[in-house]
Amino acid sequence: IYETALFTYVALLDLAAVVLLVLHPWLRALAVAFVGTLVLYVGWAADHYTDAVMTRTIGFTTLFFLLFAIVPLLRRWDFDLPSQGVLVLPFANAVVYFGQLTRMIGDTPDRLAWYAIALAALFLVIAGAMKILGVKRDDVAAAQLALALGFITVAIPLRLNERWITIGWLAESAALLGIAPRLSRARARVFQILGTIALAGGIFRLLFIDSFSSQNVLLNWRALTYAMAIAVLATVAHRYRDALWQIAVTAGNALAVIGLTLEANRVHADIARNFTRSAIWMAYGAALMITGFRRHVAFLRWLALLLIGITIAKVFLFDINALERIYRIVSFIGLGVLLLAISFAYQKKWISMEDGTP
Repeated sequence: IYETALFTYVALLDLAAVVLLVLHPWLRALAVAFVGTLVLYVGWAADHYTDAVMTRTIGFTTLFFLLFAIVPLLRRWDFDLPSQGVLVLPFANAVVYFGQLTRMIGDTPDRLAWYAIALAALFLVIAGAMKILGVKRDDVAAAQLALALGFITVAIPLRLNERWITIGWLAESAALLGIAPRLSRARARVFQILGTIALAGGIFRLLFIDSFSSQNVLLNWRALTYAMAIAVLATVAHRYRDALWQIAVTAGNALAVIGLTLEANRVHADIARNFTRSAIWMAYGAALMITGFRRHVAFLRWLALLLIGITIAKVFLFDINALERIYRIVSFIGLGVLLLAISFAYQKKWISMEDGTP
């Protein structure tokens, strides 16, 4: 009875704050209502929450969440409100709500996954409805899409294999970074940061957490996930022309070399495997150098020279002792041909050295 009376009263106060926002652009009143609701809820839950009242408590928390979630649909957000406040409130509302659900039903991941899917669907509906209503605040609509993608990403590991976590993060980063250029500069910055965090998390999992097992070369989950990460980085490099371009190009090429090297590890004989690694690095360095020439991009040529330099060090410091004579001879011949070809191209100026726009 105490819970019902308290939360019914709080819900009425929240409803009044929402009505005030519909009538006047008083975002602070809504923020005070949100913080006040959270403080009262935490204070009550610390002393009175038990599993016996779980269903009723989930009902009230869902009511609170919906009151704040549907605000963008109650008034055309054409008036001037601070971007920070407009964007922080939806994210805070979603995080608090899902955090409470996790606390109450976290021991049943299947059920929690369905809540995540439902939240993703809700935010997609809100974003679509805002477009239908002609809302001009693209940052608010984009925030709904970002939240939908986030909850889809959360639902993936709860319902599927762990490798899908990485794929989900990569997909979310692609969506966030793809939305950013369509927004104003100040608003785009928020989505660039969120997308970069998701991309960094996906790459970190790919390199240091995920484990893959397959007998097929290239036709396997690891190669697919690496290809997806490289595709996202290539898209970022295509869309941006600042420092982020250099980071994306460097990371994309590094992932490509790492992925191909890991595929070479499937060669069972140690000698053949070491030779294959050197061959891959030489071939990739040559291809990157040619691309740098043809695109007139010095940065690509420097990356190629760095990789070729690492290959030279490997051949002279490692392969010379580890490889059999035939593999050693082929490695030196291949490296010599590559270096001569690069030198000849520079000398003859077959390809313009002038830099252009990447």
